[in-house]
Amino acid sequence: MFKSGTFISFLIALFGCVSCSEQVDLPTVSVLGHGGGGFTAIQNPHPANSRNSIERAIFLEGADGVELDIQVTADNKFVLYHDNRLETSTNSSGFISDYTLSDLQSVSYRGGTDQSTKYPLLSLDEAIQILSDAGRNLTLSLNIQPQPEIEDQESYRFTIKLMLRSLRFKNTINMLVESPDRELLKALTSSQPWPPFISYYYDASASATNVEFAKDLQLKGLVSNYLNEDQSSVQTAKEAGLEMVLYGLKIRKDIVNALKLEPDMIQTDNVPLSLDILGR
Repeated sequence: MFKSGTFISFLIALFGCVSCSEQVDLPTVSVLGHGGGGFTAIQNPHPANSRNSIERAIFLEGADGVELDIQVTADNKFVLYHDNRLETSTNSSGFISDYTLSDLQSVSYRGGTDQSTKYPLLSLDEAIQILSDAGRNLTLSLNIQPQPEIEDQESYRFTIKLMLRSLRFKNTINMLVESPDRELLKALTSSQPWPPFISYYYDASASATNVEFAKDLQLKGLVSNYLNEDQSSVQTAKEAGLEMVLYGLKIRKDIVNALKLEPDMIQTDNVPLSLDILGR
């Protein structure tokens, strides 16, 4: 069993503190909260993709923006949700695509540390409004989660394309769209002109074939787990004109090691510690 002082030392070593964080001098890297304020951990009291999590990252912690997971409802609306099935993280069951936006108003996340707080699912429009209310320039990265339960994937991809084109938001929001689905990215970028307000990223490691794919589609960059990258792979992507966005940043060691690869952006589960390590 930990003694008091030992336990405090353990927490400092794991999560860091303002006075003892190793710093990395990268003044231009953008810090995005992963799923808002980060996925559930000791330092994250709210479920990812919830209103509370997003507001915590933007208004309390000072993130440069957020990465949010989106899926399409039965009536073609974007809702924030990460997992494939609702029962893994909410009080409901089935797929997002089984329900209309109105149906989902009664669905709430589980997992918040404050059991008296309800965490309803948010529409993308609600999330955009939160960022608009911040009154400063922010980045919103929309991670389109695969929905393999939808039989007609071609129509599904076309629907997403139309939905993205219809998004409306203030010019203070820098909008990114990321996906691991090559066919979806091909569909989204298949006709000109692209929406001038959206940049597209491929969720994949910076392997030679993935870099070539991203270049051929004229994507903005790659989004990858930092554990899959090294200085050479990141440099290869940048030499190809691609930005590198790294995630998988949960504790101090993750954050420092990822930042040493000199990414353009990070998606972090610990916004305050990431900013501290950057000296901000």
